[in-house]
Amino acid sequence: MTSSRLPRMAIWTNSSTTPPFQQHIFPSFFPLAHSLTHARTHPHFFSIYTNQNTTHREFIERTPSAVNQPDAQGYRPLQWACLNNRVAAATYLLSRGASADAADHTGQTALHWTAVRASVGTLEVLLRHIADIGLPAGGLDPTSALGDGAGDGAALDVPAHSMAAVRRLLELGDARGYTVMHVASQYGHANVVYHLAMRWNADIDGLDLDDRTPLHWAAYKGFVDATKLLLFLNASPNQKDKEGCTPLHWASIRGNIEAVNTLLQGGAKDSIYAQDVTGSTPQQLAAEKGHRHVAGTLASFRKSEERSKRVSSSWSAWNRIVTAMQTLQMAPVIWMLIIGLVYFFLTSVVNSALFLYHPLGLFGAIASWIVVGSSSIGLIFLYRTTTADPGFVRVADVYANSPHMREKGSSGMRARTGGSATVNHPALWSGEWERICVTCKLVRPLRAKHCKVTGRCVEHFDHFCPWVGNVIGRKNRRDFIIFLTLETIALVTSCGLALLRLASVVPAPGHPSGGGTFSLARLPQASSLVIFLVADFVVLLSVATLCIVQISQVCRNVTTNELANSHRYRYLRGPDGLFHNPFDLGWYRNVWDFMVETYEEQPQPLTSIVSSTMPKRVA
Repeated sequence: MTSSRLPRMAIWTNSSTTPPFQQHIFPSFFPLAHSLTHARTHPHFFSIYTNQNTTHREFIERTPSAVNQPDAQGYRPLQWACLNNRVAAATYLLSRGASADAADHTGQTALHWTAVRASVGTLEVLLRHIADIGLPAGGLDPTSALGDGAGDGAALDVPAHSMAAVRRLLELGDARGYTVMHVASQYGHANVVYHLAMRWNADIDGLDLDDRTPLHWAAYKGFVDATKLLLFLNASPNQKDKEGCTPLHWASIRGNIEAVNTLLQGGAKDSIYAQDVTGSTPQQLAAEKGHRHVAGTLASFRKSEERSKRVSSSWSAWNRIVTAMQTLQMAPVIWMLIIGLVYFFLTSVVNSALFLYHPLGLFGAIASWIVVGSSSIGLIFLYRTTTADPGFVRVADVYANSPHMREKGSSGMRARTGGSATVNHPALWSGEWERICVTCKLVRPLRAKHCKVTGRCVEHFDHFCPWVGNVIGRKNRRDFIIFLTLETIALVTSCGLALLRLASVVPAPGHPSGGGTFSLARLPQASSLVIFLVADFVVLLSVATLCIVQISQVCRNVTTNELANSHRYRYLRGPDGLFHNPFDLGWYRNVWDFMVETYEEQPQPLTSIVSSTMPKRVA
């Protein structure tokens, strides 16, 4: 793709120049010192910029016409108030006749400026003014991104004629066709995108003059949270612009690997094969720009998709076998290994010809039954672990205890999501974008994670174990640990009994038969026993290690995934930024809850457990 085809996007890759969109909005605002100097030339603009309410009110009282008077650069007082989220100033200016939909020479309105710095407070003031529904009692909190209860996701009751005026403002594009949703996506402000979509039903697939959607811009700029949110809100992942580029093309051009992965997970599979006007695919563009990691990721994903299509298109007996093997992973191997070790134990340790004159005795008989019994019962729990639902998250389950969440949200958004208002979630109003799953199209509960192997989100996700052929999660982790414990007991017991039996049949040279002294000279007579010992010990090391690790995690009420990715989860960080587990109730209570209550509903929501320890989100 040549540079001539990127008149407005490619130039952004040059870090030495100001992004053209920023220049387009307010050239005097960069750098900040310049804008402040410019504002000082007019006391009215300076008072708004520095939030001196008394000064600008006095000026307006003396000069009422100044409420819509632009500065030397053509920008109005309301735009500056909205840019800096001066809720009181914006409210006052609107009450004095400031035009909410007045555009400057670039076509930008005050609403566009609210999206630059995620000024949700002034954004709400503007839209409420246009809708003519007034402000809530007590006004809006200028420090809050949610305002008057926006955190509950309630859609506002706006008359039809007023909503039409709001929609016109939301869909109003500037000189380049950028709506407020485009601007919010260009700056990566997911909270603005969510607020506009949920409370005001803004179009998330609106096109600018180049036919680019907000998702194009979010993917190009590499804003993963905004990209994830737009996909979650059912933005079109395969929309092409005038250059024939999809969001995946633009993410590949910039080498934004996280955005690429998010798009692929969110339904942009068709874009892998899509060609732009020059006939280039995203993989080819990534390779052309030198982004080898992105090109490799796209190539691997494409091969995986083609392999899946071949298997599904030819459903032969062999393909059924291959599919079953892929589903079960290494589970058949572990079954054969356990059964083989038990058989080897019975033939080499218990009933071997070497021990013809050396009966087991009471201790040996008990130990043998422990080995056989533990292994057999362990296989039962292995079967339960493999075949059980590990705790797959379902949309109905997530919202079952919160029926009010299904009743709120704009009617347009419910229609867009197929009649479901599950996009309305308290976690999203608080900015927890990492809990969005773009594949399952749901907001994951705390401690849940999407499993790439099964393609589902799993509650209390621990890890995917190929040896059992299933995810280890909330509903099968107890069976998994019991299985590990039983097999560890069987391995330790069989290893100990084998050592005792070996010592009883290999006497030292010259020692009477039946002596207990070990000698290497007699090892060939017990080769099968030695082989069993080696195999048993190797398996014991891995199984016992995993068992100890799992039990220690149960005692601390933490999962393998949480320990490995603690830096990604805000609820696992204390106010000091260090690791802190808010779910740890002490080893006794943790073990009791794990074994007896089996992760039944907590006496209080998990969100409330971590609320006192989670650091506040910085806007």
